[in-house]
Amino acid sequence: MVENMEEGIFAKVDDNQFKGKDINPFLLFPPEQFSKRILRMKGLTNIVNNFFPPLRYTLLSLGYNKVHEYILSSIISSLICSMLLLLLIYLYGTIIGIEGIAYKSVFVGLFTFVILLAFYFIYPSVKAKSFAEEIDRKLPFALKDMMVEIKSGLTLYDALLNIARSDYGLVSKEIRLAVKAANAGIPLTNALKRVAQKTQSAHFRRVLWQIITAIQSGASVEPALESAIKMINEEQEEKIKKYASDLNLIVLIYMLLASSLPAMTLPFLMILICFVSIQIDIDLILKIFSLFIIFQVLIIGFVQSSRPLPLK
Repeated sequence: MVENMEEGIFAKVDDNQFKGKDINPFLLFPPEQFSKRILRMKGLTNIVNNFFPPLRYTLLSLGYNKVHEYILSSIISSLICSMLLLLLIYLYGTIIGIEGIAYKSVFVGLFTFVILLAFYFIYPSVKAKSFAEEIDRKLPFALKDMMVEIKSGLTLYDALLNIARSDYGLVSKEIRLAVKAANAGIPLTNALKRVAQKTQSAHFRRVLWQIITAIQSGASVEPALESAIKMINEEQEEKIKKYASDLNLIVLIYMLLASSLPAMTLPFLMILICFVSIQIDIDLILKIFSLFIIFQVLIIGFVQSSRPLPLK
């Protein structure tokens, strides 16, 4: 009874709830517009939900409870895109006279439908990861601010209130939710527990549980905050060291693809012509060098995405 009441209060004060298009901007239709029609399609969405359970958990962890509406919007968006591609391929193939174009276009349409549907189902986890990274980026600064305020004599509630009013991105939004829930009558520890269960950041979740444990045991929150800041900094240092060691191999591969292999390709092809009767034209050379460029771009993207967050 108490849990249901707290859940209702928590949902009412939660102004951080995302819309379907916030979670996945590539959907053709907002999932919310299917709320009235979802009962007719509940059987289909239940089947899809049973085959892909991680989607439900990811959406719920983002605070988005319209799981069936999201699934239906994903199916319809994938279907429309694949049908349009099927129609274009069929018309183009018919005009230029490709044999068996009907079967080929249907195969491409089905393949596109499966790929798009998988993309729509996986994308929320990518979004959740980006939210967690944003929280991790702002969390050390918010914790240091909170620790300074508590050391200056403020209560934990006032420190949380100041963090909620500050500009710490998603950290401020999550803390604001806990403060609003506490103001609405939920005990502060229960409000922090619900935020901890909802957040995407493992660091933030661990910090909240440390604060909750300190409150329940009657201990000071300062040691918990100092321990959390120290732990985050140590983990970031370990990530930076690992990144630096991995970067040596990545730089070596990049140098091979950027300078050594391209410089060796033309002499190798000239020698190959002497022993094998193959025809080498400008198109083949352009394709080979295009592959080198694609690999370089992929390596640069990998380095950029795997770069750890800065300590300061």
